[in-house]
Amino acid sequence: MFEDDIGHGLLKVLRVNRQDLLDARDLLEDAAVLNKRDLRSADSIIAACCRGLAHSLHRRVIFYTRDWRQYSSVFGVRAYNAALKLRFLGLGKGGVPPRTG
Repeated sequence: MFEDDIGHGLLKVLRVNRQDLLDARDLLEDAAVLNKRDLRSADSIIAACCRGLAHSLHRRVIFYTRDWRQYSSVFGVRAYNAALKLRFLGLGKGGVPPRTG
């Protein structure tokens, strides 16, 4: 179970910090203004936290999603492409590949 995995140290739960929330807000703005995407707040927080994890580990991490809106929004922002290896669990659309890096 999920709780058992956390208890045994297989998973580690990290807190969302202020910087993650500020980055999420910026991602919402970037998605709306630059990429004409209607990204949801929770999806931007998830992506920002993943990017924050990559920065804290000093390496790119893999970000999996089945949500095309989330994937295509994050795909369009250079700062996220630099920190994350994006994986869409499906087929790409409109010339956007289903994975990066």
